[in-house]
Amino acid sequence: MSFSTIIRLIFLLALSCSAAHGDGDIIRLQPRIRTLPGSPDSYGIPLAAIRPFLATMRALEPAELDKTARIVNFADEHLVAGAGDVLYAEPVKDNGSAGYQLFRPGEACLDAHSGELLGYEALYIGTASMESAGDPSVFRLTETVREAHIGDRLLRSEAEPLLSHIIPARPDFAIAGSIIGVVDGVTLMGQYQAVVIDRGLRNGLKAGHILRIVQDTRAHREIFEKNPGQDHTRYPQETKGRLIIIHPYEKLSFALIMNTRKAVHVFDTVAAP
Repeated sequence: MSFSTIIRLIFLLALSCSAAHGDGDIIRLQPRIRTLPGSPDSYGIPLAAIRPFLATMRALEPAELDKTARIVNFADEHLVAGAGDVLYAEPVKDNGSAGYQLFRPGEACLDAHSGELLGYEALYIGTASMESAGDPSVFRLTETVREAHIGDRLLRSEAEPLLSHIIPARPDFAIAGSIIGVVDGVTLMGQYQAVVIDRGLRNGLKAGHILRIVQDTRAHREIFEKNPGQDHTRYPQETKGRLIIIHPYEKLSFALIMNTRKAVHVFDTVAAP
């Protein structure tokens, strides 16, 4: 349909509206604010939509990691275990918790600039229910996303957040940090990939805060240092995309990449929009 045809149709529609009201009355439409029905929460991100991410992302303080119970053996002398298998763990005092999660300690999470130890990423294995307390404590794996190994750790399931939605918002303060890891350890990251950043609750971040992703120049500096005789192009800092904080901890946060124009890398900068 050509542009002139569209204009003609709009003109005919205007004439028909005028005729319908009689006496040449014309309704003039003006821009105005319209209030949509529903509560403000209905415009946020439903927690159910990101629950799979929340269930599998966890960070541990060094002191907290030392208090977790290790898997010491599997029933029937299995070398690995999956859903339905029985496992034996170091003594666990059950306090009536709804359930347990099985994690494998991951790499240390360090501040990209200061090198401060922020915690340890915990690789999600699955869920387990206690069958009996004691030494050893007996558990049965109820669900797994990867094989369980001897040495994996048991953690009580985290309490479900009280909010039903995460409301996206821009932080009203200046903040800058770095992406220091990616869930499941891939190298290049894209849309809807879960990442770890080196800023958390102590820096003012909350669930729902939106940050922009800025291309880091560290990789290009390393290329210069390793190959000083070659002619390399220095890339300017530019915004690649945006991410949303979905699970902040005291010193670090898990976030979800919402959109990106280029591949995202570890050590890319995150900052307030």
